Order: sequence, then C-alpha cells, then structure tokens
Amino acid sequence: MSEADVSSLVPAKRRTRLVVLGLVLLLLLPTVASGLFHGPRPASLDGGSPTTVAETANITVIATQGDEVSSGGDSRLILVERGSRETVQEWTRHTTYYDVDVLNESTLLYIGVTENGSTYAYERDWETGEVYRSFQLPDGSHDVDSLGDDRYAWVNGTGDRAVVWDYSTGETVWQYNFSDHYPPSAGNGPPDSYEGDYTHLNDIDPVDNATKFLLSPRNFDRVVLVDRATKETEWTLGEEDNYSTLYEQHNPDLIQTDPPTVLVADSENDRAVEYRRQPDGEWDLVWEYSGDLVWPRDADRLDNGNTLIVDSRKAIEVTPDREIVWGVRVPKYLYDSERIGEGDSQRGPSMVEYRDQFDSARDAAPDRGPVAALVAGFEGIYNTAGWVLPWWLGKGAFALLLPAAALLFAWGNVELRDAVVRRTRGTRLRDRSIPYVGPLLTGATLLAGVAVLAISTLSGIRIGDSLTDVTVAWWFWDPAYHAVGLLLLLEGTARLRDVFQSPWDTRAEYARVALVAVTLVFALGLAFLVGVYRGAHRISNPQRLLAFSSVGALALLELVRRPGLLGDVAGLTVGRWRSGLAYAAGLAVALVSLAVLGFGLDATVVPASYVLLAFALLLAGDRTMARASAGAGPTLQTAAVLVRYLLRPAWLALAAGVVLQLLGLGAIAGVGSDLNLLHPLTVGLFVLCVARLLRSAPGTGSDGTATAHADTREQPVD
Repeated sequence: MSEADVSSLVPAKRRTRLVVLGLVLLLLLPTVASGLFHGPRPASLDGGSPTTVAETANITVIATQGDEVSSGGDSRLILVERGSRETVQEWTRHTTYYDVDVLNESTLLYIGVTENGSTYAYERDWETGEVYRSFQLPDGSHDVDSLGDDRYAWVNGTGDRAVVWDYSTGETVWQYNFSDHYPPSAGNGPPDSYEGDYTHLNDIDPVDNATKFLLSPRNFDRVVLVDRATKETEWTLGEEDNYSTLYEQHNPDLIQTDPPTVLVADSENDRAVEYRRQPDGEWDLVWEYSGDLVWPRDADRLDNGNTLIVDSRKAIEVTPDREIVWGVRVPKYLYDSERIGEGDSQRGPSMVEYRDQFDSARDAAPDRGPVAALVAGFEGIYNTAGWVLPWWLGKGAFALLLPAAALLFAWGNVELRDAVVRRTRGTRLRDRSIPYVGPLLTGATLLAGVAVLAISTLSGIRIGDSLTDVTVAWWFWDPAYHAVGLLLLLEGTARLRDVFQSPWDTRAEYARVALVAVTLVFALGLAFLVGVYRGAHRISNPQRLLAFSSVGALALLELVRRPGLLGDVAGLTVGRWRSGLAYAAGLAVALVSLAVLGFGLDATVVPASYVLLAFALLLAGDRTMARASAGAGPTLQTAAVLVRYLLRPAWLALAAGVVLQLLGLGAIAGVGSDLNLLHPLTVGLFVLCVARLLRSAPGTGSDGTATAHADTREQPVD
C-alpha cells in the first residue's frame, strides 16, 4: 500500500471515531440526565389506585434490605399510610433491615444490621422512636419472633440452626441444628460436608403456642414443621431441587393448622403460593399469584382475604381474584412487610373460602412470545444489576447503557489492537521469549493434572488393618477434580509438541486421541447424569456437574484445531470447510464459557474456579475464532471480529458478578461464597490459564521471534 493510500485512511478513521463517539454520547445521555436531575431520593413512589374498602388499620410497615453497598443509602424501615401512601415514619440508620413484626399497635420488633456488620434485634415504639430493648444476634440471622416471657426464637442462616433464647438469663434454652437431621447433600454446598451456604435458614414461626416451629431452610427448597419437644419433623412442604413446588422460598406462614395450609413467597419462581395438605400427605396448590413479581420475599394473608406481598421493588395488596387494590414502590430490595392491626405474621382466611372468586388456582400464564421473552430476559438482567446500580437509573436508561458499554468496549479493543499489537510487530509475550519457561510450564501443567486427579482418587481409597485390605469408595470421587485433571493433561500434552518443536510419532498421536476421547466420554457422562439420570436418582449440585462437563467443549476443539488428530490419525480431511468448522467450534466454546460463568453466579463452593474455567474456555474459543476468520473475506472477517468483541463484554459482566460475590457483595442477594483461593481446583485451573496465555503462537521460532511477522495478524487454521 502506497503512502498516499495510507494517508487517505487517516480521515476515514477520524470520521469513524467521531461517529462512534457520537453514538456513545447519545446512548449515555439519558443516564447522565437521570444522574444530574433525579432530585432527592424518594421514600415511596406511586402505586395502584386507592381503594374505598374499609380496613382494620391503615398503616403498612415495610423493611427493605437495600443494596448494602452505600452504607444504608437504600435500606430503610418505613411506615406508609394506606390511603394517601404518605410516609408516616422512616429509619435509615442501618445498612440492612430484615424481619419486622408488629407486637402491638405501637411496638415493632425488627432486625437491623449496623455499618460494622453486626446484627441486632430491636423492640421499638414506632410513634415515639423509643427503643425498649435491643440485643445482638449472630451474623446471618434474618428472623426473630417474640415468644413472650422474655423469650425469643430466631434463626441463624450461616450457623444452620434455630434457637430459643432467654433474654433475662442470656441462655439458649432450645436449639435445632439441621446438620443433626439432614445429610450434607440436602443443602447448597459440597455433597459430603456441611460447608458453604448449607441451609440459608431465613424464617421461624411458632405454632401451637410455640410447641412446634415452622422453619424455612431456603436452600433446601422446602418448609418443615418441627416438634419442639422431640425435634422430629411433623411434615414437609417441597423438596430439594423440585423447583416446581418451591424454589428458594421466604417467610412461610401457616395460616391454618387443620388441615395444614401454608402461604409462602416462592422467590425464585417469582410468585406467592398457598398450599393445602391432604390426608395422604400430598400438597395441593390452592392459590397462586405471579403478576409481575420479581423475587418476592414475603406474602401475608390479611383478615379481609386480601394478600399483602413484597418483591424486590414494591409492596402490593391483591384480592383473591388477583386484582391489585393498593401498592407502593419503595427502593430498594424489600424483605418483609406487616399491616399494623393484623398482628404478627398475618394468618387470614384460606383461599378455599374464596374459591368462587377466581377461575383457577394457577395464575394465568403471561404471554411468552418472542417479544415477551426478550422483555423478560432484559428485566431479569436489570433486576440483577440493580444490586449495584443507583436507585435513580430506570429501565429505559439502563437499556441504552448496555449498547453504549458494548460500543465502548469494542472501540477500546480496536484502538488497543492498533496501538499495541500492530506497532510492536509481533513481540507479544510468549513462553519461548523467556529461557526455560516453556519446558517448566509444560512440566508444571502435566504435574498439576496428575496431582488433581490423584487428590480426588485417593480420597476414595480406604486402607484397612493391612495393606491388602483396600477398598475403593468411588462415590467419594469428585467429578470436578477429574474434569480439571483431564484439562491439564490435555494442555500439557499439547504443549509438548509446541515446546520441543518435534513432530510426535504415530503412537504419541494415538495416545493424544485416546486422551481426547476419554475427556469427551467423561463430559458426556456428566451431562447425562444431570440431564437424564437425575430423574431417578437425585444429583447433588447439578450446576457444578454441568459446568465441569464443559471440558468436552475443549476436547472437541482439539479435534477441530489440530490437523494431526483429524488427518494423521483418523485420516479425515475437511478441506476448505475447516475454517468455517473451526470458527463454529470456537464460537460454541466461547458461549459455553458464558454458561459456566452463569453457573458460577450461584456457586457457593470455590466460585473462583468457575471464573478460571470460563476464562480457559473463552481464551481457547476466541483464539480459534481469530485464526479461523483470518483467511476469510473482508465482510466475513469484520462480522467475525464483531462477534468476538460482543462476547467479551458479556463475559466480563458475568465474571464481575462472580468476583463481586467473592468479595462478599453476593451476600446482598443471599448468596454466600467460599473464597478459598488455595483450593486444588482453583490452583489447577490457574496453572491451566497461565499455560494457555503463554502458549506460543503458530509461526514463532524457538527463540520467541516472529517468522514473517506471523504474530502481527491472526493466522488461518490451515
């Protein structure tokens, strides 16, 4: 290209930059305007239309969790007058408010978390503000109930126990430990230990004069009634991983005891439900309300038959036929609500008495067409991001913020490539640029693979009194360890060929094909266990198994990327279709990396391993796409680059969510995490990511220098 041709490109680049900058500023305009002109933080926003129905009381108490990031900026305990929706009283000194109970017309019992993270229970006169009594609770306590006579019942979600405590003596007079009654596999944690967020116990209600307790272990996906004297479970509603009944429920109320009838906020299913127990032990769905709920966490039946419900952003009162007769919007993340005059944990009539007012127990399913599905997906992203977004950022501004962020990220990628990659003419850091790094890293990768496999395998070997008395308890083997071990061995054997610059003989190629085949079969087996077999035998932590079954994606990529595996061994040639096949495979692996991060957002055991596994997948997929598209025409190459640049911000956004969870902000959404960076899975995957980052590119010489500037542009597969 002549100097005149090069100089003519400069104005075109400038025009392109100005156009992109203008688009970004235009997309950011609503966000900037909202930030500058939003006005004071509202206590409540407009809700539904006022009703003329006479009520026993007109004040609703609402406790909001807030985002826990701005030190109480969005958390509040608020009392709202029903008719005018005006704020009667409000407290914002705590970073989080959880359970609130109405002890009498003027006294509230509630839980607040201070700025230093300590959790306290308060008895307070809401009219005068006077605090009658306060006492500290263990961290992770979300519910406390007064039993009278200076005794209180509370639950400790991180300690997985329910407690009855005497205020006057300071002694625990009764406690129920879930680890004494349920196996580790019942909760959300490792299948063989009680670590992690095992129960996330979030509610306790006294039943029959506190001779029984209704308990809500959220991560068991069930509600249990426990006899106080015997500690036996009288009945259970729901079961772990049967998400059609309950899915991470909150604040159940036993509104009738004969027959048992439970009203509960079915949070992850975005609905409030009422179940009635039949004589044969089965539960019938009596009533359901979904509407436009987003992660509801409390549902109370009022004396007039209406139901008071709170979800992440609003409190509403609905009639038996599901008409909204009252509502307020309160930022941010509502946790509990009560109506003064109705008593603690309102237990109004069952919907069985109002069966003539609604057609079906199930709420009418909303339209699930393509447009509705897109809207629902966007709202899910918005509600999740809302944990860290400012309260004033509305859905419209957020919808424009997403393409603005994607444009900025893609633009930054292009500018970085132009400023660094092309000007350095192929001097990227590779393992052959530093003496002995290549062989040492190859040895470390192979050794780490063997070590990770050995750790899992040895955990299942039991040696008796003599060396000949050996049994293999294979059910203790952790599939995640095997997956990481296979990935490390795949990477190590691939590096042997790159580092030593000598073609393998036929036997070595056959051994590598065998390793790829084992990895594929293992991955398919894990996927089968989760997707098919778990119907007959419950699989603990199915998302963990599904995430680590993605190792098969890298094994498939090896078959596509390496001509030796397809050609020399299998005798297969794909000719001119190889580039397209390689690009499709790379794209599939990159998409799998996004799915792995999605699983990591719910992980409570070594979530850092999900980020590293996803990074290894994205790195392999991205490089494969780059090389496959390098030989394509300008139009296809531009489209291929655009796809890669759009995947990266999506990946970063999900990875940021997992990192926030690791840093403790995940507790905002009730998700606990185990940092544990020295876990064998995390260390093994870290070695894998380093090895993949420093793997030499095709066309580099043994001294790390580029031949024919092979590294200044992406290489075609052929």
